Amino acid sequence: MFSNIEFSKQKLCCYALIFILIGVYLILTETDLFKKDESKFERDAPQCLPLFQEANLLITSEIDSTKKILEDPDKYANISAKCEEAIECAEHSQVSMKSYHLDGKYNPCVFYVFYHNRFSTCARTLIAKVGDQIPCIEAVFHEKYQNKTEKCEALKTSQPCLVRAILNACDMIPGDRLAKNHNKKDFYADEVYNLIPAFCKNLLEN
Repeated sequence: MFSNIEFSKQKLCCYALIFILIGVYLILTETDLFKKDESKFERDAPQCLPLFQEANLLITSEIDSTKKILEDPDKYANISAKCEEAIECAEHSQVSMKSYHLDGKYNPCVFYVFYHNRFSTCARTLIAKVGDQIPCIEAVFHEKYQNKTEKCEALKTSQPCLVRAILNACDMIPGDRLAKNHNKKDFYADEVYNLIPAFCKNLLEN
């Protein structure tokens, strides 16, 4: 009897958490927080926007010309260089991108700089696991897709598994980018999430 009561309490807690998360999402959607912050970022660093536009052109061209979601980090050297230039422009304008709730065309640059530089060793470790029957590794680094929509769905579906694969396979310390209230799982989840708009949004849309 007591075990049933305990189980019911756990279920209630789970349902409550789900409703809270849904509520937070709806609030963010209704208040358009992400778009407001994106507009604020654009107002705060207008001189950097052409650099992000150039970077997004490179990203879009790369995505449109390849069938895989991700390949070896070296392939993205040009994208990373242009993105670094754009991000440094923002930082030199005393605008920290981490201070904004961005959820769109400025996120992919953050990912590609991370992937090409600090994450490159881990990326190659994950790529070496192609063939080990880890679904998200196959989906992200091996499978070939016909269009951007297929890549978008595959990447979103693979995100939780990919974060677990990173934690299991890579001995990385995020260092100073790891906020005090973040653990490694949250850190990598955020980094992977930064890639999603590249496949699920139009980066060239004004």
